Amino acid sequence: MEAILLLSTAGSLKPMRLSILSHQSHSQNRALARKIIRTWKQEVCSNGKDNYVDCVPLIHSLSRQKMPLVAQELLLEMKSDGLVPSNSTLSAVMLCHAHNGLIPQADAIWDEMLNSSFVPSIQVVSELFDVYGNMGCFGKVNEIVGQISSRNLGLLPEVYSLAISCYGKGGQLKLMEDTVKEMVSRGFPIDSATGNAFIRYYSIFGSLTEMETAYGRLKRSRFLIEEEGIRAMSLHI
Repeated sequence: MEAILLLSTAGSLKPMRLSILSHQSHSQNRALARKIIRTWKQEVCSNGKDNYVDCVPLIHSLSRQKMPLVAQELLLEMKSDGLVPSNSTLSAVMLCHAHNGLIPQADAIWDEMLNSSFVPSIQVVSELFDVYGNMGCFGKVNEIVGQISSRNLGLLPEVYSLAISCYGKGGQLKLMEDTVKEMVSRGFPIDSATGNAFIRYYSIFGSLTEMETAYGRLKRSRFLIEEEGIRAMSLHI
């Protein structure tokens, strides 16, 4: 398998073509990571001053090829060489691990980012929720919501909405219900997409009584049920 490495520094992109075997040993992974760093220093950072590295396209390529261990070695080599991976690179490595089932490694990078001044983008959180939801790891989703909530980050309302959708898709009605209650208790409004998703998932996974109860709660809050939510209810009755 052959991948194109794109490393960015000072706004420029330098394409470098590297051959990567689909199955490599630990020593081969480390050797490849060192080769990438060495090439980057020679081709991109010849002045020896710029130590900021952005290699998101390469990480995405490694993730698609199911080679998260190469991405991990690359990250370790960057740090050991005194190079600073960009926030987008850290996010890409974390998602690479998550997509390939390396949850402890993904967790470690997530914790590292949260303990720094970095605020994750809502796109990163959304993709992480999708991965964990597809794996049935709803406890991880709940943990992330709690971490973001405790830090009072500005993206919390959107995170609540994403979590509600994630729980709903997985039929986790209690988690969905608890998240809606927490969202309201924090003073955040429920937007139309979230409210209608709430009704839709109750119509799919809940009993008729549960769906009617959920509808009643939203109605009492003067939430406007849109056509999608009404259609979901009518199909259930």
